[in-house]
Amino acid sequence: MTLRFLDLTLLFKLVSLESKIGVHEGRAISKEKSWFKQLRLMMARSRQRRQLLSLSDHQLEDIGLTQAQVLEEARKPFWVA
Repeated sequence: MTLRFLDLTLLFKLVSLESKIGVHEGRAISKEKSWFKQLRLMMARSRQRRQLLSLSDHQLEDIGLTQAQVLEEARKPFWVA
């Protein structure tokens, strides 16, 4: 997956915001761990969407998804849940 300029800009803003906040659910957390965890989550989301695209119609039917739903999910940017 190639990252467009806008994608990278948003990613850096997220990292910057995480490093400024440093608090999650009322307790202090390591800033490095927080942004790294978020980055891993976004990478996993991207990987899962690519895997969805590789499923056959029969496999999609088994899990109750249509091709249109898969395409809609796959079009989402990696930072969107």
